[in-house]
Amino acid sequence: MHKANGITRNQILTSIKVNGSMTADTLAQELGISPVAVRQHLSALEAEGYIRTSVERRGLGRPVHRYTVTDEGDESFPRTYDRVSNELLDELRLSGGEAAVDAVFAARRERLQAANLVRVHGKPLLARVQELARLQSEYGYMAESQEDGEDLLLVEHNCAICKLARQNRTACQHELIMLQNMVGDSGVVTRERYILDGDPTCTYRIKTAT
Repeated sequence: MHKANGITRNQILTSIKVNGSMTADTLAQELGISPVAVRQHLSALEAEGYIRTSVERRGLGRPVHRYTVTDEGDESFPRTYDRVSNELLDELRLSGGEAAVDAVFAARRERLQAANLVRVHGKPLLARVQELARLQSEYGYMAESQEDGEDLLLVEHNCAICKLARQNRTACQHELIMLQNMVGDSGVVTRERYILDGDPTCTYRIKTAT
């Protein structure tokens, strides 16, 4: 995060999270910087959606502005979702075998398909792939669609579940199945590049079905 006067926005955000709710003057006193510098950081954090402001009125005096961390700001702190997910899947694997883990990813795939098929229903192949790129980007894959001769490409620049997929590659197989199901009978999807194999992207080629 941006740094000024030796204090980063992350330090300000951490102070607010630890204390629950703080004013600019209290933050300035705690961190040893001027209230003006604190307010500059607070304005930036609020613009980024990391904190929110509430007004506290005290009798006839000037209202006090208090700052709290938003849900988005809270998510900027360290999380162990991937580790817990992998641990849970390992427990499932011990009790039910690989088939049980595969069934979990299959169920997830079916749920995602059911929720999103409406977005591609009735569209031609190009529009379907473009919509898939938007959909995957919403899930964090930084995806884009490209045309390559007579074929189409779906390029994912980020693996949103990388730590999970490294230990459970069946997740990637179900992603491929989901993309094929979303494309439907109008195209055939194959994976050409794979982040987990060291490639910079996961790239899927979509050929028009003959």
